[in-house]
Amino acid sequence: LQAWVGKGIALQELQRYGEAANCYERVCELDAEFCASFDADIIGLRKLERASHGFRGKIHKLLKTYILRPIASSMAILYITIAEREIDLGNYKGAVKHLEIVVKLCEEYDKNELLMRALGELGVCYLNMEQLLESAEFSQRAYKLGIESGHLRGQELAIGYAGLAYLGMGRFPEAEEALRNALELAAQQEDGGSRIRWLKGLARLQFTQDRYD
Repeated sequence: LQAWVGKGIALQELQRYGEAANCYERVCELDAEFCASFDADIIGLRKLERASHGFRGKIHKLLKTYILRPIASSMAILYITIAEREIDLGNYKGAVKHLEIVVKLCEEYDKNELLMRALGELGVCYLNMEQLLESAEFSQRAYKLGIESGHLRGQELAIGYAGLAYLGMGRFPEAEEALRNALELAAQQEDGGSRIRWLKGLARLQFTQDRYD
């Protein structure tokens, strides 16, 4: 008993409140007569333990906000730049590895335009790798973020590439809806090049279904 009490006192001095409370609970288990003496201490220590955890949570939040988030943002920009270079070179597998790091960094520290961009680029990579289901899923995730942020260009590219993935999978109604959505978004931005891209997608869709209307 003396050993457990001594250990509890020592841990309490070190502000390890939860461990100290555990020691006192052990004392109560060994001898019920001590329960009345230690109950108040145990309750108080548990309150201190919770308060301490809450304080550590605030410190971690401040650390993420003012130190880790800017570092993570810089790293994400670096990795997405490398990934886009890999895409230009046709190294889609290499790009995916870098983009996955970007997604992880952005999801951990901040859901922002960079995350939408990374998800959209993953959709492009998987489309070129003919992993069409993955392409559609990542593109749709990017599209949702584009809607949330009001980013028209991001929405257009994401839903357009989702449409091309659906077309490749033979999911024609979904492909048509997505491609027409992309075409409308491109028109809102007065982007002739993008309009041509999605018109070609719709032409492929019509040809595939033997539709010439």
